[in-house]
Order: sequence, then C-alpha cells, then structure tokens
Amino acid sequence: MEKGSQSIIIIKKKGHGHGHHGGGWKVALADFMTAMMAFFMLMWLLGSTSKEEQKAISGYFNDPGSEYAIGEGGANPGLINAEQPQVESHSNDPQTEDKSDKDNSEENTQTQTAEQISEAKLKKEMERIEKEQLEQLQTQVQEEINQDPVFQQMKDQILIDLTALGLRIQIVDKDQRPGFDVGSAHMKPYIEDVLKALAPLLDKVQNKISVTGHT
Repeated sequence: MEKGSQSIIIIKKKGHGHGHHGGGWKVALADFMTAMMAFFMLMWLLGSTSKEEQKAISGYFNDPGSEYAIGEGGANPGLINAEQPQVESHSNDPQTEDKSDKDNSEENTQTQTAEQISEAKLKKEMERIEKEQLEQLQTQVQEEINQDPVFQQMKDQILIDLTALGLRIQIVDKDQRPGFDVGSAHMKPYIEDVLKALAPLLDKVQNKISVTGHT
C-alpha cells in the first residue's frame, strides 16, 4: 500500500432489527410544529400592533361581519384594505397605436416643413438684401466714374453690370487692343492706368474682389 493512501473497510453486522413502530409520532410532531408556529405568530402580532389593531384583528376572527372588522373602531385601513387595487390600463389597440404614430409623423412633417420654409425665407431675404447692396454699389461706382475728372477720358472703356457672381466691372479698349501680352499675365500699360484709377474707388468696397482677364 502506498504511503499516504488509506482504505476504509466497513463491516456490517448481521442481526434482527426492531419491529415497525408505526407513524403516529409523525402526526403528533406535525401538530406540535403547527402549534409552535401559531404561537410565534401570535407573539409577533402582539409585539408589532397597537391595542386598537389587536382589538380589530380579534373581532375579525371572532366575527368577520362585525363592526370590529372594518368601520368605526375597526381595523386600520392600512391593515385591512377593502378597496380593490387599481390596475393601470394600457391600451394595446393597434388602431390607437397607428393613430398615435400617424399624429407623431404628421407633427414631425409639419415641423420639418416649417423649418424648410423658414430657411427658404431667410435665404430669399438675404439674397434680396445682397442684391440691393450691389445695386447701390453699382450706382455709387457709376456716379463717381462719371463725376471724377480722372475717368473722363476712359469712362467709355469701363462697363458695369450685375451678374450671378456679383457686381462686374469690365475694362475694354475702344481700339480693341488686347489687355495682356500674348501668353502672359503681364498687363498692357493702358490697362494698368485704368486699374490705378479704379483702385481708390474699389478700396472703399467691403466685398471680396476677383480680377480676371484674357488675351
């Protein structure tokens, strides 16, 4: 046998057992346990209730229909509640749910429509204001060109109009000469003279300015 291992041998004795005694003791034990449970419940009630509640409980068990059960001098409404608990009703009617979903959908649609209308009105109003500002700027530039002696010899070469990109000022040569050297971004002297004359005027404009040209 290996060290550390142990075998257990049980030898059972052969003999004659005692006869069957019956089950009457089980009934007696059950009655005793029931009595003890009732006793401990009574002790708990005596220790956790008031005299008025004890009187109401006693009256209820002695005569459930008496005035001690429920009513004046009877049990506390918190102890014996005669009212049925109210159950909150939840409607599972598919038509009601569909109507609710439809109302929410219509409300969301109306909200989105109102927002779109507001954005469209705002955009339209901003475009109107910007157009008015450009028209005023066009009038102002045209008047200064007509009144300034510097432009008297070249005012016929300056064309002003409104486009989708804004106010456009074109410089043309009455003799149809090119404004730039061929294949170059270098301007001709007479175009430079016109731009130098326009520079103080355009310096007063707050808008962005883009200069383009072609040969």
